[in-house]
Amino acid sequence: MKNAAGTGFTGWALSICLCLSQWMSAQNSIIKGRIYDAQTFEDVSHVNILIRNHQGEVITSITSGYNGKYSTDSIEPGVYRIEVYGREFEKMVVNNLVAQESRVALFDIPLERKKVEVAKKEGSGSSDIIEMLGGIVKNAALKGF
Repeated sequence: MKNAAGTGFTGWALSICLCLSQWMSAQNSIIKGRIYDAQTFEDVSHVNILIRNHQGEVITSITSGYNGKYSTDSIEPGVYRIEVYGREFEKMVVNNLVAQESRVALFDIPLERKKVEVAKKEGSGSSDIIEMLGGIVKNAALKGF
């Protein structure tokens, strides 16, 4: 009889713990959405996304999926800043995104492609250096191929 009472109490305590953990997680929020190319509206996959709190601390870091979608784990309700970094895209910052208690904040983010910069040689109509996506290629090297 003593064993049965002990097992009953353990089961009851476990049930309370499970209910409390579900209740506490139900109050948290989720931020999710889609990252897409602002010109073509195509999904942008594998970009880095940082979510910062109002003090600038990184709360979570995620990567968009192959379909451009992203989603956070359960986070506390509050005001957040989203920073999106993509290799071929300009950095995008979204300030003051509000995550409400027990809600999903849906937020799609358009990205602008990085511009190709061309530096021209003085007195010449041809370009001497072409800078593309952070790499520098000299025109002279290309002429030999």
